[in-house]
Formats: sequence, C-alpha cells, structure tokens
Amino acid sequence: MSIATARCRDRAGGDRPRPPIRRALRAGTGPAPTWLALILVLATAPVFAQEPPPAPDLGDPNPTLEINPEVSFYTGDAMRSFIAGGASVTYRFTRAWWASTEVLFGSAMIDPVSSLEAEDGDSFLVVNAALVWNVPLRMGLDDDSWYADMYTSVGPAYFEVGPNDAIGGFIGGGMTIHTPLPWLGFRADVKNFFYSLPNRGGQDFNSDLEIALGPVFQL
Repeated sequence: MSIATARCRDRAGGDRPRPPIRRALRAGTGPAPTWLALILVLATAPVFAQEPPPAPDLGDPNPTLEINPEVSFYTGDAMRSFIAGGASVTYRFTRAWWASTEVLFGSAMIDPVSSLEAEDGDSFLVVNAALVWNVPLRMGLDDDSWYADMYTSVGPAYFEVGPNDAIGGFIGGGMTIHTPLPWLGFRADVKNFFYSLPNRGGQDFNSDLEIALGPVFQL
C-alpha cells in the first residue's frame, strides 16, 4: 500500500479504531440511551416523591344545620309548568355527608286534556327526604372564604295532587355557593321525581323536574 493510499484511508476513517461509546452512538445502539434515561429518572425522582398538596380545608367540619327557603320551577308529565314555594332543612354530619328534607307547595296547573284525576288549580304538595353526598370545591379565588359544594342527592318522596296521593322517589344534585359571611350562601338544586298517580285509564307513571333557587342560612 502506498503512503498516499494510507493517508486517504486515515482521512476516511478506514481501519482506524474508534472509542466504544462513539461506535455505539454511530451504530444507534449501546449503553448511552440507558445511562441517559437513568440520569433523567434520578433527576426527577425528588419531584415525584413530594407529598401531594393537602385537600382543601373548606367549610365547617363540625355538624351544622342549614335552612333554605326556595322558589321552585316545576314541570310535570301530567301538569303544565308552574312556580311553587318551598323550603328545605339540611343537617351536615360531615363535609361529605348530609341529610335533608324538603317541602314544596302550590297550586297545580293541569292540562284540560290530561287524564289525571285532578283539576286546574288543585293543591299541590311534595315532601321528600334525601341522603346527600357532597364534594367541596375551591372557586379559583385567592380567598378560600368563597367556595362551593357540589352534591348528589337521592331519596323517597310523597306527592299530593288534588285528591290523589302517591309515594315515589327522586334523584338529583346541585351546588351551594358559600360567601365570606359564614352564615350565608346561595343554592341551586335540581331533582327528577318519579311516581305513579291514578288516572281515568288506571295508573299513570310520571317523571317530573324541579329546579329550585334560594339563599342558604347556616345556624
């Protein structure tokens, strides 16, 4: 081999040995990616090892009693939409679990073509009891004195429309917004009632909707 040919092979990297890591990187294999991954895991381990932030300490953890006067927008399968008055009383065992009872009253608006055995203007009454599961939430404000309760409720209900009465149930949910005044809040509540009332053809299954709004006073 001539001296010129050897120099050309040296410049092209022909027979010249290369370091192992350089050969591994050039080939796309070897320990370099493994070491890089290990370094990243060790560097980020303290971040993932940190304890999660504590749950929001919102609301009074002690048992409390609430009174909620309300205006209800009620619409039924066998009735036209109407406005009813009402009130609810809620006892909070903990932040998460409550028990509640509600009374609605007014004058029912019955469709003339309805088969329900009641007339327009007959008395309307609903009494229900609920078991409530609640999740307190921050409202995205710096001041935690403003916070919200998001809850789900379920329970039995008693219905009275004119001369007819029935036992049924409901499922619902809503939100209570608490203000910096510890005794004052505002609530929006939705319930879907289901029950069966007698009609001229026998029995009629009803599925009614109630939307209630009103202030909340904590005692």
